[in-house]
Formats: sequence, structure tokens, C-alpha cells
Amino acid sequence: MKWCAITSFEQIATLDTTFEIDFDYDLASQKYQIHSGSLATPIGILAFSGQIFLIRRIKSVRVALSKIEIENLPQYIPSFSSILPLNLGFSGRVNSR
Repeated sequence: MKWCAITSFEQIATLDTTFEIDFDYDLASQKYQIHSGSLATPIGILAFSGQIFLIRRIKSVRVALSKIEIENLPQYIPSFSSILPLNLGFSGRVNSR
């Protein structure tokens, strides 16, 4: 029996990102206090904050998404073009605030 794999690669857009974080580390408690952090991409912005201990325990985490542009997802994740109904009128940014 022979196996043949045919793979096609689509050229996807470059995902330019900016990552920023403001945190403190307490050596005695081995705790990271994340005051603010963000990952900005052409798709949207992921913001986060919280407390994380090095002993694999998360005390609290807050994650928020803003300025999401759903119609841009297939440019960076091609399989989303068959999942998202982009021809139903999505337009512009979605922001919860």
C-alpha cells in the first residue's frame, strides 16, 4: 500500500503584532502581578491583566478583546473562510464598549 500526501499552501498575509506588558515580580511569593498587557494585531487587540504564581497557579486573570475585525480573519487563518459567513453583512469593527 502506498501513501501519498498532497499538500497545498496558501500564501497568507503577514501578521504584524505589537506586544506590551507592565508587570512586577515578587521574589518571596514567586508571584507575577500583571498590571496591564496587550497584543495588538491587524485582527484586533487582546488585553490582559492578573496574578500568576510560578507554582502553576493562576490567582486571577482578566482578558478582553477589542477592535475585532472578523472579516480579516481569513487573511491570517485561511480555514476561517469556510467557517465564517462573511457574506452576511459583517462590516467594520466590533467593539464591546
